[in-house]
Amino acid sequence: DAGLEQGRVVWTDDTDILEFIRRCGLADVVLDTAPITAHTVAMDVLWMGTPLVTLPGQQFASRVAASILSALSSSAAALIA
Repeated sequence: DAGLEQGRVVWTDDTDILEFIRRCGLADVVLDTAPITAHTVAMDVLWMGTPLVTLPGQQFASRVAASILSALSSSAAALIA
């Protein structure tokens, strides 16, 4: 059996910014979106200590999260090159 246990992926409704940032700290890991990667959300996630995995692309909007991770040199973050 491969995959995730039921209940490991949680979908939520929109919320206010404080609750959103609190939730960022509850995740085991955040998988970034492609081809447009996280910008402010990447900072929120990392600020809360949650690892971020991203795949940089060729355009500016697809390289922001990778740039943030590179600048932070975070051992808790993964950059797939």
